[in-house]
Amino acid sequence: MTVRSLATLLIAATLMYAAKKPVTIDDVIKVRPSRGAGAVTWAPDAKHFAYTETGKLWLYQVSNGKRREIAAWKSLEDAAMKPVTPEVADWTNRRVSSQSQQWFPDSTRMLVSSSGDLFLLDTATGKFEALTHTTDIEQDPKLSPDGTKVSFRRGHDLYVLNLASKAITRLTQDGSDTLLNAELDWVYPEELSLGTAHWWSPDSKSIAYLQMDISREPVFPQVSLLNTRGQLEPERYPKPGDPNADVRVGIVPASGGPTKWMDLGETRDHLLARVNWLPSSDRVAVEKLNRVQNRVDLLFANAKPANRKPSFTKKTALGSMSTMAHSSCRMAQGFSGPVNAKAASGTCSSTDSMASSSGSSRAANGK
Repeated sequence: MTVRSLATLLIAATLMYAAKKPVTIDDVIKVRPSRGAGAVTWAPDAKHFAYTETGKLWLYQVSNGKRREIAAWKSLEDAAMKPVTPEVADWTNRRVSSQSQQWFPDSTRMLVSSSGDLFLLDTATGKFEALTHTTDIEQDPKLSPDGTKVSFRRGHDLYVLNLASKAITRLTQDGSDTLLNAELDWVYPEELSLGTAHWWSPDSKSIAYLQMDISREPVFPQVSLLNTRGQLEPERYPKPGDPNADVRVGIVPASGGPTKWMDLGETRDHLLARVNWLPSSDRVAVEKLNRVQNRVDLLFANAKPANRKPSFTKKTALGSMSTMAHSSCRMAQGFSGPVNAKAASGTCSSTDSMASSSGSSRAANGK
């Protein structure tokens, strides 16, 4: 028998044994595919960026092309207080976005979210400080532009944490299962690609947010069967012809106080698709769409006296709203006149762009 024949027989015997060996659950779960590097988060000074790979947060130095480990995510997860699993699941739309890490303006520290808690991370030493330690999940955290405060949502209300005093201020009080403060319903992220519902003013003194009354939206019954016992996952989900959420824009002081509601005219059966602060921090630009999305009103709302000032109105074909999205971004940057798509090119991030034509027709038919 030649060496080649012997090797062939050994391989065949191994394959036959492997084919007869039963595959257990342990065999399946013990081998986990390695995760590639995650999206990068650039520091404000553009000298380095952070990214996640192999369960660790890394810092890459642009000048020399070297990287170093900042911290292991497991150490942050172990330091967090584990959130309580609700009996009824909250089925969050997959398009809702929340940053797990954000740079401070000094480019040396990061705000990090892990297992529902918030941490201040020193990127030079890898040491971290817990900013919250509760069974509640601090959702959609955002650093103020000046780096002195952090906004976030607990349940259905908006909060602010003062980093110097560690004092937490509850900015809204009336949130409930059907009244969402700084929180999106199913329709807005799905049809408008809107990933958040609150925005810091450039001077870090105020926050604009959406309040959504979803009480008129029908409940769509769902059950998750992924666990041993089924888990109820009801979701407010309007079908064509059903009522959408009633939405309004409010401005609240970051230090606490009453919300001032913007007068945007009739908003029932409309979509408030985008909200952007102007650099002066005294006004916000709001895009208001009709339900079929073939008309958009770009409004300026004064953050102090609650009135409105229409900028311009343009009627567009269904599914071609990108021009107006760019216009809104330019308005927020201080440009006060209509702009075309070419002039506005590159001024909007992906989270600021309007829904594409592929997502517009379904909203027009009923959402």
